[in-house]
Amino acid sequence: MKKYILTVLSTILLCNLALAVDFYEEIKFDRDSVKEIINQDLKDLANNIIKREITDENSPFADERVEAMCREWPSCKEWAKYNKLTQDPNFKVVDAEVERWISKWEGKKAIWEYKFYVQTEEKGQTKAYLFTRGIEGFPYNEPVLIRKFPGHPVPYAPSEDISYPKENPSLWPGFPQWKYSGCETQKTSSQFIYKYDEEGNAVWEKRLYVKVWYWSWVKSFYFRAYQTSENSFYTYEAPVEIDTFPYPHF
Repeated sequence: MKKYILTVLSTILLCNLALAVDFYEEIKFDRDSVKEIINQDLKDLANNIIKREITDENSPFADERVEAMCREWPSCKEWAKYNKLTQDPNFKVVDAEVERWISKWEGKKAIWEYKFYVQTEEKGQTKAYLFTRGIEGFPYNEPVLIRKFPGHPVPYAPSEDISYPKENPSLWPGFPQWKYSGCETQKTSSQFIYKYDEEGNAVWEKRLYVKVWYWSWVKSFYFRAYQTSENSFYTYEAPVEIDTFPYPHF
């Protein structure tokens, strides 16, 4: 009986030794494979860094503002880098501006619309393009060549954001003297071209929307301003109360 037990134990021991050898070989194989994968990943990472450096050196954007705005508009960055820049290594987006306005209300929800403009320098020429989008934001359409870049609602202060502008109501004429000045809790704005003059120059309208909390009530208002000709001074109107604050949605 003891001899039988020793035989069985010996067999089990030999099997375990065999498995251990196989396991070691498997570990060794996996270790070599992992090492090879890591080396390949490092090579890919180095190549990507080089490509990124080359891309940054050949940026199609004239400055950080136009690049930031182009990044906000889906398809703009790809269009500039992989479409235009490949055709012309000197291609640059030199300016950008946006129209944003409330096209309608659905109940108490404001439906915002957007148009995005860029000005470029390409193949020795200055050109302008318009980006649009479809119903409820989809799809984002391919840019179309237009005759002229529309400029900026405020020539010395071009837009820095497409949908969520940084607003300082105190800069709006008449606002510091308004009886609810300093009580605002939320603010946003619209800006859009409401007409073109005979020479095709854009004439802008702006609206400042303000949500006010005052003692026991909350109300919303908008201030309207408009130009009468290209780059003219704005005419500012008194605030108008509205039912709901139009939260921007891009």
